[in-house]
This record gives sequence, structure tokens and C-alpha cells, in this order.
Amino acid sequence: MDAYVQFVRNFMCCILDLQIPLPRSPQWYSSLMKSGNIPSPVDETPYLKLCVALTQMYACITVTVSAYKMLTRSLSDLAKYKKYSKNNPKSSPSNNNADIVVDTFIYEKIKASQRGVFIGFSLFGMFIYHIPA
Repeated sequence: MDAYVQFVRNFMCCILDLQIPLPRSPQWYSSLMKSGNIPSPVDETPYLKLCVALTQMYACITVTVSAYKMLTRSLSDLAKYKKYSKNNPKSSPSNNNADIVVDTFIYEKIKASQRGVFIGFSLFGMFIYHIPA
């Protein structure tokens, strides 16, 4: 879904940049903008620019939601794997090779969770940074 929205948004931006003549805006849009119920800067906005703004808002919201999900999932995985690595005895006299495999697996999972936390904070921080004061 996000790829389709990105394609549509980029297509509309290209139309705006190339100044391709467009057919008139739909009747409902023209009558809504001229009704006087819409504030001043918005009522002068062309139809295509309003569509670009709506697709930008959709992209911002979906990235923020996915960043929040990634952040919470990575934090819970990180806590779980760190707890397991602390409870796991470091050396077992009977299965040394198995311990090495398990320790390597836990270490890789901890690194992947830390990377997920970093990416989640980065994406979530992009939305927080762009909120107008």
C-alpha cells in the first residue's frame, strides 16, 4: 500500500513540477472551497497540491506507526534476550559446542534488537521533529 501511495504522490509532484495542464477540479471541490467554510490559505490551494499534501500526511502517519511498532517490539526483544543471556550459565562441562552456538545466537539477536531500537528511534524522531510548535 505504501508503495502505491508513494508512486501516486511522486506522480502528482512530477505533474506539478512540469506544469502540465490539468482538467478542472471536481465540482464538489470547487463548491467546497468557495463556500467560505474553509480557512483562507487552504481555500486558495489547487486540487492537486491538496492531494499531494494528503498523501504526504498518510506517509508521515504510516512511518510513525511502523516506527512505534518496531521500537516497542525491539525493546521487548532486547529485554528478553538480555535477561536470557544473564541467566544462561557461561560454561557447561557436558555441551561446550551447544553453549557456543546458543551464545552466538543470543549475541546476534541482541545486536539485531539494538539495531531495531536505533532505527525505531530514528524514524519516530523524524515525526517528532516535524511537529509544528
